[in-house]
Amino acid sequence: MNAPETFVLNMTRFIRAPRERVFDAFVDAAQLQQWHCPRGMKVAACSSDARVGGAWQLEMLSREGSRFTVGGSYVELQRPARGATRRWPGSPPWWSWNWPSRAAAPC
Repeated sequence: MNAPETFVLNMTRFIRAPRERVFDAFVDAAQLQQWHCPRGMKVAACSSDARVGGAWQLEMLSREGSRFTVGGSYVELQRPARGATRRWPGSPPWWSWNWPSRAAAPC
């Protein structure tokens, strides 16, 4: 009963873009700054050191002026097929992504 519960959410989405371009949108700071925040907010600052062990960080700004910062470190990068990050050293992966090749993608 003391073990933490594990929650896994799998989402699938078809994106009309080459895998390399989608992968880069998750690791390139200039591209992250364009899209990686909730609607109604904007990215005020962004950094990304896209290498295993490298860190990423986003500072988001709400319409009301509140600032929210998220970030983590890259634990796996296999361009263009897979990536994973974690929030804190030693924690399990926070989120990961996979982009199978079109030939390997389910119908």
